[in-house]
Amino acid sequence: MDAKHTNISGFASLAYRVRQGQSTLCRSKRRVELQELLQRKTWDEVSQILAAQFFPLALRKKQIIQISESAEIIKSAFLFFPLQYKIKGHVAPDFSTQTLLCWMRRVTAPQTKQFYFSEYEIDEDTDPKQALDNLKNEMNISDSSAEAVSDLFNMLDEISGTDVMRAELARLVYLPWAFAHIDQSWNEQVEFGAYPSRRKIMREMKKGTVSYARVGRHIFMFGDHYAAKRQDTQNGWVDVRDSKPILFNDFHAQWKAEGQKQGFNIRINFQHVKTLEAQAKVILKSKSNPTRKAMLLNDQARKIRTRYSYTSGTSSQLFDLDKKLSKLFRKHLQANNPNLKYAGCRPNYERKLLIPKPNPFANVDSVSVDFWKAMFSPWRLK
Repeated sequence: MDAKHTNISGFASLAYRVRQGQSTLCRSKRRVELQELLQRKTWDEVSQILAAQFFPLALRKKQIIQISESAEIIKSAFLFFPLQYKIKGHVAPDFSTQTLLCWMRRVTAPQTKQFYFSEYEIDEDTDPKQALDNLKNEMNISDSSAEAVSDLFNMLDEISGTDVMRAELARLVYLPWAFAHIDQSWNEQVEFGAYPSRRKIMREMKKGTVSYARVGRHIFMFGDHYAAKRQDTQNGWVDVRDSKPILFNDFHAQWKAEGQKQGFNIRINFQHVKTLEAQAKVILKSKSNPTRKAMLLNDQARKIRTRYSYTSGTSSQLFDLDKKLSKLFRKHLQANNPNLKYAGCRPNYERKLLIPKPNPFANVDSVSVDFWKAMFSPWRLK
């Protein structure tokens, strides 16, 4: 360990050693023995620490099997997240709803002419053997590494089909590899991974261009007129300029054109706005003390500010929501506890699009330890 990190103690020091292994995995031009990384004591220690932090209820109830299983999933994420950047088409492990929405806006910019949209859910069953083959297609691994990976994929396949919370992380780790062959098939058909110079040639030849993103089982594609005309998809293509809004989780994106300005206007689903208001009322009606209620409401406000910071189309919705939540806070908490303050849920909107980072695992110092740790949380997309 270099001098820069000798003064780091506790969790950050242990995590740094895990990150060193991940960096080697990303940057080494030689074959890395995966099972040797999995057998490292620090990988076990850090995965157990994170399992206890992410699943405190299971820890309090002394659910040893659940904690042990969660630690194994997190350790598998240590191994597979850095390698997922090799998969063309699937979103990166550090993706968020914001990065996907910004991607939609980038790939439908007027100069791309990619105004045709198609999406579908992969309905085929997962197969650990197929996932292993997909990994082997991306890197050369030894027989002993293949055996260790096979055991992990079998575990992840079993857990990812359940509805427990740790299955959320298992799916983030496993599904990119389970269906990587589908990404490869689509790339062979539409060349979504082509470099910009090649895409210019494809447009000139009227072959058509496609932008593609897969999130687990969900595939999104935007193509130009020629691609939509030449390439069949499971659910067909729709022209976003004429179609109903595209729905994704709590958002809907509606194409909007005003003069020379055109693009997606992204808003929050009406029902979800009502849900956010109802969640605040539930907190206020709980039996927690005022300080605890204030903390929970401000935490909810922080999550709202973060989640919608790249969607300026939500400004009027969040302005109205903020007025309602602020009024509830003053009436039920601040009236008798004037020291309590409400942080507000209106974000400072980012005008620039969110661009995905290069592989943050390749360089140990590229991101903070808090950012690194958050990537392994099954709660981060909630």
